[in-house]
Amino acid sequence: MAGPTAPNIIHGKGISPGLAEGITYLHRDLLQSLAVPILIKRHDVDQQFSYLESTIAKITAELLALATHVEQEMDSSLAAVFDTHQVILNDPGLKKELQAEIQGNLVNASSAVKTVFLRWEKRFLLMKSQAAQHKGADMRDISNRLSNALDGIISTPLERLPHGCVLVASQLLPSDTVFLAERSTAAVLLEFGRSMSHAVLFTRAMGLPCITGIRDILNTVPANVPVLVDADKGEVVIQPRKPRRTRFQMHLEERRNAFAIARNQAREPARTLDGTRIAVLANVGNRDDTERAMANGADGIGLYRTEQAYLRRITAPDADELLKEMRHTLEPAAGKPVCVRLLDAGADKPLPFLGVPPETNPSLGRRACGCCLPARRSWRRSYGRFSGLRMIST
Repeated sequence: MAGPTAPNIIHGKGISPGLAEGITYLHRDLLQSLAVPILIKRHDVDQQFSYLESTIAKITAELLALATHVEQEMDSSLAAVFDTHQVILNDPGLKKELQAEIQGNLVNASSAVKTVFLRWEKRFLLMKSQAAQHKGADMRDISNRLSNALDGIISTPLERLPHGCVLVASQLLPSDTVFLAERSTAAVLLEFGRSMSHAVLFTRAMGLPCITGIRDILNTVPANVPVLVDADKGEVVIQPRKPRRTRFQMHLEERRNAFAIARNQAREPARTLDGTRIAVLANVGNRDDTERAMANGADGIGLYRTEQAYLRRITAPDADELLKEMRHTLEPAAGKPVCVRLLDAGADKPLPFLGVPPETNPSLGRRACGCCLPARRSWRRSYGRFSGLRMIST
């Protein structure tokens, strides 16, 4: 990480490539401090329990809608982030810990949420694995959403994000990224953010240039000034002069033209230098994924993730429902080879209707290979429109 190398040039680490220009918008409200706990009387405990339970149900419904929106507008695999948030939010052990905090320390539900989730966030951040540290950001995200709802806060400063701005923030949480798409954000500059964090994966899916590792970013980058962002180099030019801006815009236009040419070439057969034909297959989870893959020249579907038909449901789809969803998703690839993964559930994607008991290591325990066997037989009998069809199961 580095600070300014010149009066108007700052360097960081580009973690989502691309070029962009815009006016900076400084967002200082992403890291919430722990407020002073609000005390309650002993006779208020049951009321706070009830308020916590009803608010969790409300947030669960919001997360369901958000996951559906992300699946439709961005990427089906990213929707799983908010499915995981639902699972964490409704974890029985976590609920018991929240209730114990309310009852043991006589604090209101919002104070309990901030304390308990902060405790869990710190535990994850102290772990060495990146996956655990990413989970810490998820805990912060859920805590913000739940505590705000308990405090009656129904808006976020990012709802006022100017169109086409360059967002400057200490860090970014998965829920924040929804506003970036809605406001057509040009680029994102961060002080903290790992290359495989959920929020960064969202910026990549949206095609947003993103640079991280800029020390003391909120005091280094001025507000409301024009900047040029080159995430390929990890470089930010603040208040560029006209000659540099002109060169940047020419470079940006060259990139757009090169992308258009590359997209056209992607529809041609892929061959090595010695003429060997290579099949380019796409991973999909819904019809939009399949349509994009076909538009960009995919030779077929290498993996259709059928778990998207199961997530965000309280009962399993029957064979006819699953078959209908498969047909809808794979229709744009008719005539091309398709590989269907029957179901990848359990572990980080638990399904309540499977009735699988708790396990020490769910990743290596009972999975869902048997749940789709009737649908598999029905599929093979009813749907033979693809030139090659393979089925795999976990």
